[in-house]
Amino acid sequence: MERNLFRVVFAASLAGIGLLLSPAFDIPPLVAAAAAADRAVVGAESGELPADAIVFPLKYRGLGGAKNELRYNSYWGFGGSESNAGAFAKAVKRKVKTASLVYNPELKGAEWSVLEVRDGKAVALYFDLNADGALADNERIAPTTNNPDNKDRQWEFVTPDFMVKTASGVKVPYRVLLRVNFYGSNNEPNCMWSPACLLEGTATVAGQTVRLILFANGFSGEFNHFGQASYALVSGKQAGIQSDQNISRETLSSLINYQGQFYHLQLPAAKGSGHPVRAILTKDTTPTGDVAVHLAGDTGLKSRLASARLRGARDDTVHFGITGGQATLPEGQYKLDQGTLEYGRQNPGEWEVGFTEGPEIAIRPQTVASVGLGKPVLVIRAINEKNRYDRDTKEESVYRKGATVYFSPKISGKNNEVYNRFATKGSTAGNAEAKPPRIRIVNAAGKEMVAKAMEYG
Repeated sequence: MERNLFRVVFAASLAGIGLLLSPAFDIPPLVAAAAAADRAVVGAESGELPADAIVFPLKYRGLGGAKNELRYNSYWGFGGSESNAGAFAKAVKRKVKTASLVYNPELKGAEWSVLEVRDGKAVALYFDLNADGALADNERIAPTTNNPDNKDRQWEFVTPDFMVKTASGVKVPYRVLLRVNFYGSNNEPNCMWSPACLLEGTATVAGQTVRLILFANGFSGEFNHFGQASYALVSGKQAGIQSDQNISRETLSSLINYQGQFYHLQLPAAKGSGHPVRAILTKDTTPTGDVAVHLAGDTGLKSRLASARLRGARDDTVHFGITGGQATLPEGQYKLDQGTLEYGRQNPGEWEVGFTEGPEIAIRPQTVASVGLGKPVLVIRAINEKNRYDRDTKEESVYRKGATVYFSPKISGKNNEVYNRFATKGSTAGNAEAKPPRIRIVNAAGKEMVAKAMEYG
């Protein structure tokens, strides 16, 4: 039996970040740790609130997709088998000659909608508002009038409110936006969904009128899922206007920072009521400390932390986003979930790399917790591709000639963080271009068998 032994070497353009290439298959994977501390918060359901509690009465608002109106600016596209389209799609297709099916598996009972297309234009959206499988007169939706000349061949459709069932089984009002694009001379529509509703309320914080906006967690109908939904706290002019597309959002957290003061955030809802009816802020008096994140690399390497996300290691309702190299946080244990580092020889804007699975961080009062990242090491896992999905698949270093081998590279740093997507940054608008790693395979005699850039897929 002929057997070919080969060795695999990956090379990445890391511009001085200090990548250490391991011998083939001999460095064990590194595992990130997790731990932390819980926080006590005041009880809102009992109605016993501190005298300085800040209460935002919350109201539901459907967005209309107007040109200058606040919107999510986040879009999702889905694929599905049209053979499962169901009764509503069939009813529309009997009426509409040029119909294109649109899928959203998150909209239970109304997963399939129909887009009417005529002469390369999106004419109407048919959406099963009451999820009964039948076509009603009010379920034909015209496009918005934001772009009357349609030079960019883009249309948007906004549904009226309909009812969705949350994970707790409660039905709540909701609405969605569908964005339709035709690219180039292609007359096949590209369809993307976005939520088109929010919860909002105002209250007085430190003598200022402040507006709290809650953005939904995808298409679940839920606005109070910590770590998944998002929020914005805005004051001044933005607190009292509707046309404010440029509001920046943060991950929804039970502990938030507003203008340097930390607050506990609660979103109580009466049992069976669905959407939370009020938001309650109470001051957090926990002592604070600092975290400073730096990148270790070759001598002369210039680097900075562009952004990162932290969460409570045991209390996963706590989430913070940080930018720059240092941030102040309440005392406790946190996990550095993910982030982006920038680095370079001449300046830190030359390269960027994302990371996940960062280390645990202990924040102590009036102390700076220094976190070092970098010095990545490449680990390669190689298995027979036919055994890829077997639970007990073992790595191998020798294969029969003609075997298909599946390679799984992992780049881990000094604090067990995992790196991905190394990219060079362009000179305009901070654009980044990902640089794929290269793979080189040699036989036992050192003869090169394969040398090429890896491809997506």
